Amino acid sequence: MTNFFLQALAEVGTPSVLGLIVIGVLFGIIGGSIPGFTVTMAILVVFPFTFAMDPVSGVSLMVGVFVGVLGRHCVWRNARHTRHALFNHHRL
Repeated sequence: MTNFFLQALAEVGTPSVLGLIVIGVLFGIIGGSIPGFTVTMAILVVFPFTFAMDPVSGVSLMVGVFVGVLGRHCVWRNARHTRHALFNHHRL
């Protein structure tokens, strides 16, 4: 079982796949900051580019977009909560 995990880690750990994950996260952060632009829309914009890629690269790009959009929303929500707590003298 550890053999499969090490094989998967070797596939995802290549520089090209890691670069696609970083590009996906950056696109997700930018796409998540557009009002009304959802996770589904961001993944669907990237989806046609994955047809020319191998499966690991395509899925890694889409996962990067997913994480970028959701991560951006979590940061925004926590920043709003912290700002509200600081300005209204509430405890965090």
